[in-house]
Amino acid sequence: MAVSAHSAVSLRDRFQDHARAEAELKRALQDSAQDPLPLWLAMGRLKLSQNLYSDAQDWFEKVKEREPEHPGALYYLGICHREIGTFSAFFMRANQWNIAESLFSRLIEIDSTYEDVHFQMAQLQRYRKKYAESLEWVLRGLRGKPRRISINLGMHGLFRSFLLNVQTERALLWLKSRNDPEALFYLGELERQRGNYTRADSIYNRLLEQNLLSSDMPVHLARFRLQVQGSDPLAGEADYWRAVEKMDDSLEARLLFEDLKLICTENEITEFINCSTPSQWDHFFKTFWTRRDPMPARPANLRLVEHYRRLVYVEENYRYDGFRTWNANPDQQEFLQFPRVILLNHEFNDKGLIYLRHGEPDDKATALGATLAYNESWQYSERDGFPKMIFHFEIDEDGLAGDWRLTPMLSDSSAIDAVVLWDPAYARYLRGNMTVRNRVANEIAHVSRDRVSLAMETDRHSWSGEVEPLPVDFSIANFYQNRSTNLCEVSLAFPVDEMLEESGVSRVDIGVAVHDMNWREREIKREILQIDPEHSQKVDGEFVHTFRLFLRSEPYYLAFHVDPLNSPELGGSKLRLTLPNFSGRRLLCSDIQLAHRIEARDSSQTISKNNMQFLANPSGRVSRARPLLAYLEIYHLTRDERGRSSYRVTTTLEDLEGTKRGGFLGLFGRKKSARISTASERNGFSTGENEVVRLDLSKIESGRKRLTIEVTDLLNGDSDLAEIECILE
Repeated sequence: MAVSAHSAVSLRDRFQDHARAEAELKRALQDSAQDPLPLWLAMGRLKLSQNLYSDAQDWFEKVKEREPEHPGALYYLGICHREIGTFSAFFMRANQWNIAESLFSRLIEIDSTYEDVHFQMAQLQRYRKKYAESLEWVLRGLRGKPRRISINLGMHGLFRSFLLNVQTERALLWLKSRNDPEALFYLGELERQRGNYTRADSIYNRLLEQNLLSSDMPVHLARFRLQVQGSDPLAGEADYWRAVEKMDDSLEARLLFEDLKLICTENEITEFINCSTPSQWDHFFKTFWTRRDPMPARPANLRLVEHYRRLVYVEENYRYDGFRTWNANPDQQEFLQFPRVILLNHEFNDKGLIYLRHGEPDDKATALGATLAYNESWQYSERDGFPKMIFHFEIDEDGLAGDWRLTPMLSDSSAIDAVVLWDPAYARYLRGNMTVRNRVANEIAHVSRDRVSLAMETDRHSWSGEVEPLPVDFSIANFYQNRSTNLCEVSLAFPVDEMLEESGVSRVDIGVAVHDMNWREREIKREILQIDPEHSQKVDGEFVHTFRLFLRSEPYYLAFHVDPLNSPELGGSKLRLTLPNFSGRRLLCSDIQLAHRIEARDSSQTISKNNMQFLANPSGRVSRARPLLAYLEIYHLTRDERGRSSYRVTTTLEDLEGTKRGGFLGLFGRKKSARISTASERNGFSTGENEVVRLDLSKIESGRKRLTIEVTDLLNGDSDLAEIECILE
């Protein structure tokens, strides 16, 4: 698959509805009153946007036959011949490229300002491995059109290809011999890649201070890479957001987009295409990274930092800018299916594409043998809502070095020994006869196709090996605040005894973030807690903290984190929730909130509810040695003519694990109750009341339970209930 003609096709054209566009053009061509030449050009560009170069050539030839020196015909035919040459035999390739050069040269004679013709000529010279000459061509084009997006993107791609393919000392000499600011920037990039970070940073600072480049965006992004390679990646993130803030036109936006395009979904690409103002681009990039941030209440976006760590790694290890031809594809039947985002890749092999989206695999395997193709398999374990994913990569015997391609099944059965423990299907394949092997191979291929499709349309965060998971229990309870707002209490509990044993006092970064369904920030709360062994919020070796959020009754994304400072432990979660609507006139109950303590109010730091001191129990674990404590609020009770309400509260505790029997040889022992229920009637003077439940469970069998509180209005018969699960220990 040749993808290097990207500059001739806009991002919008690449991701349009091709079938619909073609149908509209064909209808227009049937209209004899219209001049067909513009339609021929449009049809050719449509085929070009799908990398159908031979089909595109036919349409552009029509234009050239009618107008032999039509600039569009010369330009697009040059591209078609150049790209057709990439998958032609050697002598045919040279012929195709010679034709392309003559077409570009003639166009430059006629109109040297047409489109990005200098870059297209530069690309041709890169194909011929004339890397320095390709740079001279593109820089010539850049001087004439310094803000042209395709020339800028192409120029950066050609410089990166120059650094990849030219011997380092020769590249250094050439870059130092130039007076172009672009060459100076890539001298800095070469120093960064060689590990000379101080020299690289000095060059970047000079470029920024003297405002030498047409856009500072690449410098800010390079400094981010530099910080990731160095010791302070979080500081590098500041360069990224400075770049976002300075972004003021489509060139800046597109340069920024280049670094994240390969982890985009197709919907996100469409969203980016539809942006046209700085505020829209700003929202796109901030939303893009907030959506992926596992802990958005923290000041640093961990997913953004991880992406640039991966990007640096992929640039160092999985670069490939050669031709991706069909004959070098180990998946000769093209069984695997890829989304259109793959068309935006010009620099990495398939290993790089998977790594960018999913990070370091949990396991790798390689089968060695004199007759085996170069192969490597990766396994990602099931987690974070993703199934287990296994990917096989091979370099075909006709492939070039570094051209690692995904394949649904390893091409040689003897290579399967290396992955036999990853999935039972591989063992069944090796044990089976030819009929069984064919059937199992087909099963494996179908699973592989599904996993590749999933992997190329999704991405996920991964943690460094230094991070240790911190278990965090949480509960979310919603209460009525006013007609437009809920009180949402997010309670977190995490173990602290080991922290306190080491230092006596522990400092913990804890926070919660709420975003709407468009990932716009609604509320972020973050605190640095100082915890000592006698802290009032410490219970049974855990620390409990509650955030109180005032939110409208809408769906949200909620995330929280717990980060003990000076410790490798980190905990948190990210989820979607919809807040209930407590407005109206019908009787309603709040959520049930389990508690460690509900007692008379004092001066401690725990949450106060209706003049009662309250410490939530987010874990839901309840000791039989203590009463079960729960809190509930009741809304919209009716009142009689004396202004009094009357209602009944029924509390039920049920065993979720079935009936249990106790004692030695419990089969013959006495059956213990799996359900207890109490009911009592209340009178009040308000439409809203609260209920505190205290249940003695000392004689109840341990296990998972469901607590149900049902409230019935005795004046009008309305009723409502709330439920919560707990674990009796």
